[in-house]
Amino acid sequence: GRQVRSEVAQVFELGYRGQPLPGLSYSATLFHNDYDHLRTQEIDPTYTFLTFGSLMEGRATGIEMWGSYQLSRAWRLSGGFTALHERLRLKAGSNDAAGPGTAGKDPEHTLQLRSNYAFDERRELEVALRKVAALENPGVPGYWTVDARFGWRLRPNLELSVVGQNLNGSHGEYGPVATRLELERRVGVKLV
Repeated sequence: GRQVRSEVAQVFELGYRGQPLPGLSYSATLFHNDYDHLRTQEIDPTYTFLTFGSLMEGRATGIEMWGSYQLSRAWRLSGGFTALHERLRLKAGSNDAAGPGTAGKDPEHTLQLRSNYAFDERRELEVALRKVAALENPGVPGYWTVDARFGWRLRPNLELSVVGQNLNGSHGEYGPVATRLELERRVGVKLV
């Protein structure tokens, strides 16, 4: 309809990237986003149907940090952290009661640690630990997960891998409890 406008974001970022040692690199980025004309669902004045509008605005502020360290020729550690603070609000004239609740659909922080180890030119092991904060709307508990992969290069163009995901157990990532899908522990073999 005519009341729908393109969503607009003004994005401000300030970052730094460095490599103080040959095997150590890192980066950090501060960001602030101002949003306008975000989508809303408005109840028609006759209360008989919904229409789309652009009557929400808001802000998101946060930081992203990543780093990598090559401990030896065979072993590399890397990690990252993201923190996010969102604040959305309806503009005057909106009657979309659910709109600002979309702010709770993104985790306030995530953390990831990863280890890559090459036993030799043909065999490697990757292990990853990931933490995701709880969600507010709908309420989803935060979780930790462990993933692993052992790869074996059988020939230059053929690799066999054993992959494990969510090795520490299942967890939900999003959605209301009644319809939430749990991501379960999975182990598989892959040939590429």
